[in-house]
Amino acid sequence: MKPRLCPLCGSERVARAEYGMPAPEQAEDERVFWAGCIVGDEYRYGCHECGATFDRPAMAASAASH
Repeated sequence: MKPRLCPLCGSERVARAEYGMPAPEQAEDERVFWAGCIVGDEYRYGCHECGATFDRPAMAASAASH
């Protein structure tokens, strides 16, 4: 489930993180947080207010098992 607030700044401008190069018409869409072009250490969400990325899938799985 998508977090309602950014854990760093408390903003509600949280969106799912996507990786790659957005098309010009996609770049301003706040439903998506463009997290970069390099795939590897992926996060699920990003904050449009402060730029934080958070909630790695591995972290979520680890937290659920505790």
